[in-house]
Amino acid sequence: MQITAAQCPQCGANLNFDCPRNVDIPGISVNCYFCGTPFIIQQPEPVPVEVKSCDRKLPVGRRKERKIAVLCALVGGMFGLNWFYEEKIVIGLVYLFTAGFFGIGWLVSIVYSLSRPKTYYVQSNLGKILKQIEKAGNINA
Repeated sequence: MQITAAQCPQCGANLNFDCPRNVDIPGISVNCYFCGTPFIIQQPEPVPVEVKSCDRKLPVGRRKERKIAVLCALVGGMFGLNWFYEEKIVIGLVYLFTAGFFGIGWLVSIVYSLSRPKTYYVQSNLGKILKQIEKAGNINA
């Protein structure tokens, strides 16, 4: 840190160091240009910085698009295609084996997909589930 100004404690003169020589180190002794009083340059007090927190949460998960979810629901909603797109494997399998809850779930899937935001984020637990299955398989083997 380079100090470019100080105040003499004797005469109160403001001293500017346009060309500082040996004044870039706090704690060094200098003489006042006006009265000649030696004094030690003190390190300036640090200025407190206010840190503001951001209320917005960062998106977590994989980015998904509403138009693709709606298309999946219209074309393959009877077979759970939109749920597979959102990485919800279990409900996708239920839709696949029950033909979309006998057609009623297909309509629910379309309405659900239309109600989603334009861009949304999906968290998948599939990776965790596969690791648990793999771990359980290694224990039994």
